[in-house]
Amino acid sequence: MACAGNRAELCGGGNRIQVYQDATWINPTADDLAAFLQQYHDILAQSKLAIDKYTQDIKNLQAALTRNPPVRKFKRQSQTE
Repeated sequence: MACAGNRAELCGGGNRIQVYQDATWINPTADDLAAFLQQYHDILAQSKLAIDKYTQDIKNLQAALTRNPPVRKFKRQSQTE
């Protein structure tokens, strides 16, 4: 029977379904899942360390700028430029 959304494709007959098997699917074992979760945990831990370092660097920069604010010198641009 033709599909309602695309008459060029077949969708099966009335009161029928078709079941497909994905040949690329690999059924993971408990060991596979545990290894994946360990990798995920390690990546999260590395990410947290990077975020903590970034946060500390920002705090250090803010403290340095508070102690020694930058000197801003503004020059008027000449009208010939």
